[in-house]
Amino acid sequence: MIVVTKDLYTLRSWEGQDTESLTLHLNNKKIWDNCRDGLPHPYTKENARCFISQAREKTEISDFCIVVHGEAIGNIGFVRGTDVERFNAEVGYWISERYWNQGITSEALADAIQYYFEHTEVIRIFATVYEYNLASMRVLEKVGFKKTGIFRKACYKNGRICQLSLHRSRTSCPFRTVCPEQECRGAGRQWRPQKAAGILKHRPSRQARPQPFEGS
Repeated sequence: MIVVTKDLYTLRSWEGQDTESLTLHLNNKKIWDNCRDGLPHPYTKENARCFISQAREKTEISDFCIVVHGEAIGNIGFVRGTDVERFNAEVGYWISERYWNQGITSEALADAIQYYFEHTEVIRIFATVYEYNLASMRVLEKVGFKKTGIFRKACYKNGRICQLSLHRSRTSCPFRTVCPEQECRGAGRQWRPQKAAGILKHRPSRQARPQPFEGS
């Protein structure tokens, strides 16, 4: 399934034919250094086949393949929260070193987030970044994320303890579980969509703006 096609890239779901290019581009220690240890390294074809199979089995698209010149060169993935956090999702992403600093990641991330907000019940998206990954922080800032906190001594990566930076997007309509359209009938409030930094958001009218939840 193709989500969007731009001059620089195409954003789509993963396909079985992506195994070779996924293995080629993700088998990179520099990328692994900025990811969780759950990502295998070295990254093999079997790892790629397993990931693609799992991505294709999900009931809703959660992993967006970034394609350039016919090659799968990156991924943007969303992980839904559970229990009381079920309307939240964490986003993570990587792109081949060959395409670093070309503006592809930030633009593709904005497209993926917009699609995810529009096609799921998620109302809040956040990301966590290692303290040394300044490039990833800049990507998040470009698409409208705000740095909201630092978890000190939160991670053990590459043999050392490091801090974790927390970033969050602005929320979409908090009543989307009732109605994802402009009118939130369950709350009796009128909402108008607003675009900023490439991300679709919903903002309540001035006459009936609810108070924000503490800690949101």
